[in-house]
Amino acid sequence: MALQRIRPQAILTLGFIALILANAGSYLVQRKLDVHENLADGISGFLMGIAITTLLIGIWMKSRELRTKGKLP
Repeated sequence: MALQRIRPQAILTLGFIALILANAGSYLVQRKLDVHENLADGISGFLMGIAITTLLIGIWMKSRELRTKGKLP
């Protein structure tokens, strides 16, 4: 599996960066660009979904790593 070669901390960092970009993108799309409201909500939701999914995968990977090392019950 490809995710086993990537460190969980890198995935978490990527998730936090994606969350920052999603918030900035949401602001830009909804307030600065002349885009229909439904399209703006769709773009914002998609960006937030990617950010949240990335964070959840990072948390899951970190917990698996800690359990294999015996640091979690």
